[in-house]
Amino acid sequence: MFPKNANGPLQQALAGQPFGYPYKFSNQNGVAMPNWRDIGPRLGIAFRPFGDTKTVIRGGFGIYYDIYNGTNNANGQRPFFVVGFTPSRPSFEPPPFTLGQVPTLTPGFAPGEPLYVGYNAWPQWPDARSDQWNITVQRQLGGDTALEIAYVGNRHLHGVSAYGWNHIYMPGYTFNYDDGTSFTIQPDTPLTDRVKYPELASRATTRAIDHGTYHALQVYLTRQMSHGIQFRAGYTRCRSHGFELEGYGPLNVEVPDEWNTNINFPLQNDVTNVFFATWIWQLPGFNLHGLPGAVIGGWQVAGILTKRSGLPVDVNEAICQWDGASICKPILLHDPNLPSSQRTLQRWFDTSAFQTPGPNEFGSNAAIDSVRGPGPTNLDLTLSKYFKIHERHRIQFRAEFFNALNHPSFGLPATTNDSGGFGQITSSGRGREIQLALKYEF
Repeated sequence: MFPKNANGPLQQALAGQPFGYPYKFSNQNGVAMPNWRDIGPRLGIAFRPFGDTKTVIRGGFGIYYDIYNGTNNANGQRPFFVVGFTPSRPSFEPPPFTLGQVPTLTPGFAPGEPLYVGYNAWPQWPDARSDQWNITVQRQLGGDTALEIAYVGNRHLHGVSAYGWNHIYMPGYTFNYDDGTSFTIQPDTPLTDRVKYPELASRATTRAIDHGTYHALQVYLTRQMSHGIQFRAGYTRCRSHGFELEGYGPLNVEVPDEWNTNINFPLQNDVTNVFFATWIWQLPGFNLHGLPGAVIGGWQVAGILTKRSGLPVDVNEAICQWDGASICKPILLHDPNLPSSQRTLQRWFDTSAFQTPGPNEFGSNAAIDSVRGPGPTNLDLTLSKYFKIHERHRIQFRAEFFNALNHPSFGLPATTNDSGGFGQITSSGRGREIQLALKYEF
């Protein structure tokens, strides 16, 4: 797509040669059409239901947009030219057609010779949109402790992803050409010949099709420093599902069946359970003076405990049976995740849940992020004490224990179907580390 005022320069640059790609002109001189319907209201509330300061209900809602500008001026050429090369002809060649509908390789553009490629801009796309909302109940417990319970959610629409616009048509689809001939795709037609423009092979642009939702329950308990103790603990239970198109071109995307974009699968931030706790504890006798204070006073312990669910992981095929494909998904037969009591390092998930597709068959979109990796558990501790030397001089001793419980932090399982070690975990993170430090302050 070109702006209306690019018609003259385009014809001049082509010098009578066909463009080689389908194109059209916009009805305006710009390539980005503003969307005046992007109205983003935002609302916040705070309410004390009992008329005191101990209980407060807070909430908010807002709509936000991300504007995608699909214009480009590569190498200083006009109007928006980049140089590409025609691929070699595949086995299937369609009948003759007319420029602007289905392009063909003309004598001016033989295989391997350079041709001009126009950058595509799609101003009719809706702008990416995010709806965000939350409601929180805060309650003071005593003079130093507060409890918060919140629901947080958001919805994402029209996200921009890489997309192979020269995409694969399903068996039974018929191409109708200008000379009256047609071609119907058969089940045994190679996938590289099921595209609308086979001479142009895999071409990628972007498309506003990503979408997702996030829902979370969040609970926090906070205590300010009182009687030598300060802490904050929290728990989040969430669900984040949607659709993301990852990769470029119809044969190299993470989503195999690009016709089915209304599905929902776990997104990369779908960590279903998260717990954390942080604290500082001044040990008994912290404020002692004199010789007792020098020996047993001034000690404190601080720590951070975290525990969360594992991340979703993709499963791919070891060998693609698509002609020219580099990323393929298996067919998902059932839920591959095992109960925690049945998981072992040698069998983290049920590998029989995946089946290799036949030649020129799609895998399952449901195989995307279908496996859960191990969730980490970690405790870091610090033991410290100040030794006063003079009014303005003191030394701090600090002992730090990273992964204090020496809990193994396992890596992700092997997720390549029909490969050695499929479903096994063969790596782990670092074990316990102890660090001692002295700091002189003056």
